[in-house]
Amino acid sequence: MLSPEPDESRDDLTCILNCGRTHQSCKMETDFSIFKYPRGFIKILELIFSILGFAVLAGYRGSGSVTAQTSNDTQVSYKFKVKYSFGSSDYSYTTANAIYRGGDDSYQSDAQFMVAVGVLTFLYTLAMCLCYPLLEVRLNPLRLKVFYSLDFAVTVVLAFFWIVAGGVWARGSDGVINSINKIYATLCLNKTQCVTDKPNYSGMIAAVCFGFLNFFIWTGNGWFTFKETPFFKWKKGPATAIESSSESATPKPATETEASKETKPTPESTKL
Repeated sequence: MLSPEPDESRDDLTCILNCGRTHQSCKMETDFSIFKYPRGFIKILELIFSILGFAVLAGYRGSGSVTAQTSNDTQVSYKFKVKYSFGSSDYSYTTANAIYRGGDDSYQSDAQFMVAVGVLTFLYTLAMCLCYPLLEVRLNPLRLKVFYSLDFAVTVVLAFFWIVAGGVWARGSDGVINSINKIYATLCLNKTQCVTDKPNYSGMIAAVCFGFLNFFIWTGNGWFTFKETPFFKWKKGPATAIESSSESATPKPATETEASKETKPTPESTKL
């Protein structure tokens, strides 16, 4: 028994309705030229800086030391460590005989929110970088406008998340630094001499900078994405209509041919 052959005409019809092309050309074509334009190029920047936004913070490890001398001339050394996610158990200092864990405050939720926003935007941007070259040639203009409208809505939401995450972690990093200073002050308490070597805070501060930088990048891309939505065309429509009406109302200057026709005498006037 012969198996039914696939109906290629139906595939062609579906593809023509979707993107205005035949099935074979619609299946094979991708348009990477979109990355030459601002909304495509900024998507690549979003992908890079979203990785930096969460990787710098999630991979943070800080270490320091305290060397103190007691009143009876006994020297005590502490090795201090702090790491992501900056919870109470993520602060530790060790001596020759014991390990002590715990800080006064926990900023775990602030750090985790920052990392969550970074991972979410990374996944979304990666998906858009794959969809842009495909959908540009596979969707008809109407469906493409709907796609960009959804993209614009998500862009606005993620831009808001970045400004919130940057502000939250700016407060959280300041709290982490204050907690470390309290621990160092406790270790140096009642010591005749204390030499401290504090952790490097550049990773935490860089995460704050990347958070606000991502906000500006996503806000800028929101404008270029908005220009592709039907809302921008609707807003631009009345101005265009006014311009066209004003142009039609303005009398056009007569050309040389029309002027010569008007001044050329008719046969009747010549006979008279």
